[in-house]
Parts: sequence; C-alpha cells; structure tokens
Amino acid sequence: MPPDILIQNVSSQCIPNLVAAKTLLPQKIIWVYTAEFGDVLNRLRAQTQFITADQENWRVDARDVESMHQSLLERFESLNPNSKVYFHLTGGTKSMALQGLYNLGSFRRNKKAEVVGFVMDPRSQCFDVIYPTPKNNALACEALTLDEMLAVHGNQWDDHHAHVELADCAADYNLWESMRTLTRVLKKEFSLNDLRALHERPPRGKCRHFGSAKPVPASLKKIFRVLEGNGRIRNLSWPNANEFRYEQTGEDIIKLINGAWLEHWLGAVLHQSNIGWRGARVSAKYLEGRGGSQELDFLGATAANRLVYWSCKTDIKLTNDKLFEVDALRDGIAGADFHVAGILHTAHMTDVMQAKARRMGLQTVNAFSPDAAEQLVKFSGG
Repeated sequence: MPPDILIQNVSSQCIPNLVAAKTLLPQKIIWVYTAEFGDVLNRLRAQTQFITADQENWRVDARDVESMHQSLLERFESLNPNSKVYFHLTGGTKSMALQGLYNLGSFRRNKKAEVVGFVMDPRSQCFDVIYPTPKNNALACEALTLDEMLAVHGNQWDDHHAHVELADCAADYNLWESMRTLTRVLKKEFSLNDLRALHERPPRGKCRHFGSAKPVPASLKKIFRVLEGNGRIRNLSWPNANEFRYEQTGEDIIKLINGAWLEHWLGAVLHQSNIGWRGARVSAKYLEGRGGSQELDFLGATAANRLVYWSCKTDIKLTNDKLFEVDALRDGIAGADFHVAGILHTAHMTDVMQAKARRMGLQTVNAFSPDAAEQLVKFSGG
C-alpha cells in the first residue's frame, strides 16, 4: 500500500528521489530543499507530477542546524498524525539526513504516527529501512529510463542530430569485428592523414578519389574490399599503386576507417550483452538545460538505474586532457553519482595513465585486447 506522504531531501544526487517516487507512488510528496538546489527541486516536481500533483516544499538552511531543527519540528507538527509517513534519507547533506531522522522519530513518539525512514542501496537496487525496524532489501527499486535520467538533470536529446541504435550496430557485428582486427594492422603501417583528396572539393556526388605519397598498403586494401563486400562502397578501383577510387553509399568511409568503426563495434557488443538497457544510443547528442550541447559516443541507462557513458578514442597517444574531458562530460550528463564512465581506446596506455583514470573513477578498455568485449560488458553492468 502506497504511503500517504513521502518526504525527500533534495540535492544534486536526484536519481534516488525519482526512483523512490516511481516505486512508492505516494499520495503526497514533500520536498526538503535548500536555496542552492531550487532548480533541482523544480525539475523533480515536474518529473513527478504524473505520480501525484499534491506536492509541498519545505525550505531549510543546511548550514544552520538549530534553524533547520526548529523548521522541521514545526513542519512535522502540521502533518496529520494518522498519515503513513515515509522519509527518504538518501539525498541532501548529512545534517539534513540526521535532522530528518531525528524529527521523524519525534513525530512517531509524540503522535503515535506510523513512519518509515529508508535509504536506497545502488548496488542491490533495493530500499533499506533504517527506522524504526531496520530491514535490508525491503523493497525493490523501479527502473528509470534514460530519458527520465536526462530530464531530471535538465537535459534532453537533440532530435535534429542523427544517432545510431544499438540494434543497427549489432546487425553488422561481423563487419565491425573485422574492422577491429584489420585496423590494428593498419595503424602500424599507414596513417589516413597522409591521404590527399583528388576529387572535387567539396565533393559532388558519391565518387571519391584519393592518393598518397607512398603505395597503399595491403591492410588498407583489405579493409576496402571488406567494406565493398558489405555494401558500404561500390565500384572500388586502384588506378595505380598509390591511388584508389570508390563510390560511397552512406557515411564518410575515410572517417569510418579512421575511428568511427569503434563506436559501431561498441554498440554491437553492448547490444548483444545481457544488460537490460532502459534506453541507449550511439553517436548521440543532447541539449543542456542552460544552453549548449554535447555529443556522445555512447550513452545508455541500465535496469539497475545506472547511467553508462563511453568515450571512444583512436588517438595514437592518450593524454591527460582526454581523461579530464571524459570526467567533466560525465558529470554534466546526469550528476556525479549513479554512473559508469569509461574510455574505449586503441592506444597504448601507460601504468601512470591507468592509475590516473582509476583515481578519477574512469574505466579504460583497449579495443584491441582479446577480452575487450568481455571487459566492456563487465564494466557496463553485465
């Protein structure tokens, strides 16, 4: 039976708030918030209106414990003692959680009210009761969708940007696996940056003609034959040892060979995993609530209410700025908690760089490792 009243502390860690509302379906929600999280409060209210329109705000000062205690004491006095009151204590500051639990206990003792104090365990994906009778895994959490996670943090998809579905990546898994094998050899023999366009710039039509100062290696020729066999290009020809021509049927083939294949391979691997995705996209773009936008190589949400973000890097060398870029982008998507963020790369990564990534809470996977697919699935929640 849903509680009459669900009280929740508001903070930047707002995914648990939305999960609790969707799981418990209360008749009324009370938000305990501080002035600096007014924007978060408004988004939470908007995202939970479909659950209950009966919502109330309790503003407190987290830095003034005496004032907060007095404010909560007065607020609890106004509650109907016959109401079943649940207080979700996962979010907010430590002082908000402690004062909330203290006043919840006073309300129970003084009014003989039926109350429950609980927190969310992100590992078990259950709510644990901590008061009055402790109980682990008391209630399984509902799963949020990726769209809900984005919206509650003030973000939304840019629907004008073409993305790729995981199922479409998986449909060509054999192609992307071949690209993973062949490009590893190509990287040692040739750089596509040495190519020069011999066709008209900007190109008209589908014909492409490239040349190089040195002969085209066998590894690149093999890649082009594989792409032609998969219908990605047509009419492939080799006018001489350092030139080639083709008609591309879709995306930019040079860009695909130079690294875009890695996103498709990633999408195919994660589609075939046992992860219960609640929305996922490859090569997506989202709009930030306060303006601006960000492009993402992979973003998905699992049934365990975990946001998964992977950045694909085909640079010859991984530098500090690449780690900082992923770290900053991760936190902007959906908060600093309840996420997995990682770099899927094709460069050698030193022990020092790996240690830095671990300190930043970033996963790293070398795409050319024999067990790269298994690592991706494991780190993503499989």
